[in-house]
Amino acid sequence: MTCPSLDVIAAFALDELDEPELKRFEEHYFECDACLRRAERMHTLVEQLRAAPPPVLTRARRQALEGRGVCVIEVRPDERALLELGPSREIGVWLMQAPLADATRVDLEGRSPEGSVVFSFADVPFDAERGQVALLCHLHYRGLSSPELHVTMTAQARADEPRVTRYVLDHAFANPR
Repeated sequence: MTCPSLDVIAAFALDELDEPELKRFEEHYFECDACLRRAERMHTLVEQLRAAPPPVLTRARRQALEGRGVCVIEVRPDERALLELGPSREIGVWLMQAPLADATRVDLEGRSPEGSVVFSFADVPFDAERGQVALLCHLHYRGLSSPELHVTMTAQARADEPRVTRYVLDHAFANPR
């Protein structure tokens, strides 16, 4: 048997193979050290991704991170704010304020200063009572072309036109040790 594709190994790690495919894969897997190592690495990656916090946080998830000492930066519409990340602070949270009391849906889009889309999230969790959306930022974002991120939040209320608010989120990345 030839070694299975990466798609098959990913499906194995995600428990998505049907019984005949699983049996074929396991017969090969136990005989091939290379596929065993690939499957172990894929399984580790899947577990890391499952454990990683999502990019936009619920109120409860944000509060749990705050309880662990994660830096939270509040930013109001049309403001610019700075979040500093480095070896001792690998993640931070942007807490974007907006009038969301009557919102039924919130979408976020982030762009570079040149206008290229960095992310686009539809129907994100938001705290209507406090008028907040929590966006998680990671140290590994230092690979972006610019430390400046232009975020547009679009809040839809029941009968109103969508409300658009904008933020400029600056990042300062300390050099790794």
